[in-house]
Amino acid sequence: GEGANNSLALVTGPSSLLAVSDYLTLGGAGSFHQLVVSNGAIVADASGFVGESNSSNNLAIVTGSDTIWTNQNDLELGAYGPSNQLIIANGGTVFADFVYVGLGLASSNNVLTVAGGNLVTTNGSGTDFIQVRRGTLSLNSGLVLTDWLEVNNGVQSQIIFNGGTMQSQNTMVATGMPLIIGNGGSPATFRLLGNGTHTFSNGLVIANNSLLTGTGTITATPAWVGASPVNVTNSSGGTLSLGVSVGQLAVNGNLVLAAGSTNIFKLNKGAATNDNIASLSKVTFGGLLSLTNLSGVLSSGDVFTLFNATNYGGSFDSLSAAPPSPGL
Repeated sequence: GEGANNSLALVTGPSSLLAVSDYLTLGGAGSFHQLVVSNGAIVADASGFVGESNSSNNLAIVTGSDTIWTNQNDLELGAYGPSNQLIIANGGTVFADFVYVGLGLASSNNVLTVAGGNLVTTNGSGTDFIQVRRGTLSLNSGLVLTDWLEVNNGVQSQIIFNGGTMQSQNTMVATGMPLIIGNGGSPATFRLLGNGTHTFSNGLVIANNSLLTGTGTITATPAWVGASPVNVTNSSGGTLSLGVSVGQLAVNGNLVLAAGSTNIFKLNKGAATNDNIASLSKVTFGGLLSLTNLSGVLSSGDVFTLFNATNYGGSFDSLSAAPPSPGL
């Protein structure tokens, strides 16, 4: 698509392979070019570009089970051109070390949509990333897995988390509005990996039918900027859980557990430990508190600190504890 318009590249079928030793560019100068990778085909390159130079309105689609587009280095959606799209759907997978959405100053309104596919940017060193600078990352279903998720260019960068699973080791979201996990209907999960730092400048909301799980630190500003309280809300129908193993989540600010929310904590009497949420300025209780003892026998007088806050308010609406010990 170098200078021309409306070209189409179709790579389809399980025996189809497009291998490029250098850069693969969709839309070098012209506009309205399309790349469709489908039905188990594979595209491999050193770096991929959708909308290079001033090229705009280009579309790349990766769709179908076992369909793969793998980029050894960068994948740039809207390197310098505006209004480009990448759609990953129906079991298709895109790999890259670094993903940029709207890299250049003129590259506005680019959209990366995951709808039943997989976007994977991770390595053993924890240095791969997704950066949304000028455009939108939209997760409707499927998986986004990354070492670093950065959507922090104010109103020029947006994330729409309707459903599916987001897994991130470190996160920075500053879009002018809270990050809302889920659209209230489709199942949505945000999994905090490792013990990373997750910055939500305008807050974090767990919507109905959605789950926030994992450990690490949730804050409103990076450590080098200074302290500012974050607001985290588990809404009615939302679920907060610290994961499979006993762990700690630090929330540097305020936590609201709304009526109708579910809040899952693990106790381990045998190991004398338990899940806990620390560093809170204020916690407001509500909804269901669900407790599970992993080992040991609970007895009268046992004390487990689940929340460490400066101020406490409200009360849980209900308690679920299993398995209870005799006499408790």
